[in-house]
Amino acid sequence: MSPVLPFLAAALLGVPAPPTAACGVHVCLEITRAGSFVRDATAYTRDGRPGTLRVSWGDWHSSLVHASRFTWNVNDARPFHDICAALDRGGRKVEDHICVRVIP
Repeated sequence: MSPVLPFLAAALLGVPAPPTAACGVHVCLEITRAGSFVRDATAYTRDGRPGTLRVSWGDWHSSLVHASRFTWNVNDARPFHDICAALDRGGRKVEDHICVRVIP
C-alpha cells in the first residue's frame, strides 16, 4: 500500500491533518486543517508572557487578543496560501509574518 493513501483518504473524508506549525523568535503559530480547509489557528508566545496576538489569512483578520496563547476558530477554505501570526507588546510590533503555508 502506498504511504500517501492514508493522508489522501483523510483529506477526502474531511479528517483534520496533524497540526502544522511555524515559529519565529517570539511567537509560534499552529493550524489544524484538512487540505485547504483550516479549522483553527493557535498563536502563542515562546516566553509565555502575554502580548497582543493576531492572525490573518488573505482578507480574513482575527480579533486582537491580549494573551500568551489563544485559538481562533477559522473554519474556512481560501485560495490564499499563507496564514500568518503577529505579536505586539507595549504598542510596538515585536514580530510579524510568522506564517504557515496552506497547500491543498
